[in-house]
Amino acid sequence: MSSRYLPTSLLLLGLSGAILAGVTASYGDASAKRQCGQTGAGNNADFFAASSPSSKTLLSNPSDLVQEHDHRVSFHERKFPSRRASVGIATDFAIVPTIIGGSKALPNQLCWNAVVFLTAGELTGICGGTIIGARTILTLASCLFDNSSAAITPQNVTVALGILDSNPNVTAGGCAETYHASRLSVNPAFNISDTDRDNIAIITLERAIDFAYKPCACLACLEDLSPKVGDVCILSGVGQLENNDTTVVNPLKWVRQPVLEQSQDKCYWVLDQNGTVTFNFSNAICAGGVVGEDWCSNGDIGGALVCLDQNKAFYAAGLAIDGTIGCANGIGSQFIKVQNYLEWIRYAALPEETL
Repeated sequence: MSSRYLPTSLLLLGLSGAILAGVTASYGDASAKRQCGQTGAGNNADFFAASSPSSKTLLSNPSDLVQEHDHRVSFHERKFPSRRASVGIATDFAIVPTIIGGSKALPNQLCWNAVVFLTAGELTGICGGTIIGARTILTLASCLFDNSSAAITPQNVTVALGILDSNPNVTAGGCAETYHASRLSVNPAFNISDTDRDNIAIITLERAIDFAYKPCACLACLEDLSPKVGDVCILSGVGQLENNDTTVVNPLKWVRQPVLEQSQDKCYWVLDQNGTVTFNFSNAICAGGVVGEDWCSNGDIGGALVCLDQNKAFYAAGLAIDGTIGCANGIGSQFIKVQNYLEWIRYAALPEETL
């Protein structure tokens, strides 16, 4: 990763702790140690069952999900034609995460998933997020700006953990809970006029998540890894179930996302009018592209793309950012590559967070 992503103080001080690929960490107090990247319902292999979380037949070759398609286009119509369109100037300033096909989440199953509720005056919105620390949520930087491209404040952000739908009114007394934000940290290289680059941010919670008493909340591992072509990862989110869905409250769902080669016939590419690629592919993962089973035109913005490491634990691999305007039409979407921002993430998080 280029040093332009890192504050000078981080370059001088270095990192507190090694970054090791494929090493699954534990967390929690001594009486309740938990492994990061482990589902809270069933086991991780359930996500790769042939049809549903309850199926006992596993995919013999997960890369079989990658399907060939007839799209051979020089310019894909993007989900979000502009920054202003992407944040929904009519009613919302963030995009509701959206899964087409896929499976409804069981209680505690997607325990690393966070739902970020945003308000600015009369405008409201939702983004996805990933729990990577007791007070640290990973999301997109563009989620933290309103429809006039002004940065919002922590008072505008509430994070819900353990919820099974998009209803922001979490019932007290259960495992699901909401948390206020105390700090918003946007990657310093991010520019709101170019949301396809360096679009990553951290939300610091006002108080720590008590994992010992919350089976519905867990950490995604944070590792120096990115998936390779043919790997199959998991994306989660709440929102529309189909094109033009107007349902107010939608369930938390997950969908398998096969990782694709960054080629123009398989993946969403951002091109200018001269046909020049404007997307920085070194900072992106292309995944999805399965007809009828993908994320939709309203996007799973900021949604957690998690992949299995060598210990079969889920690590935070990507954040959903952009794709074609149609729902599950066979074109892969782009995800911010978390691996390229590990040093900045560790620097921006609270010192007491061991990430």
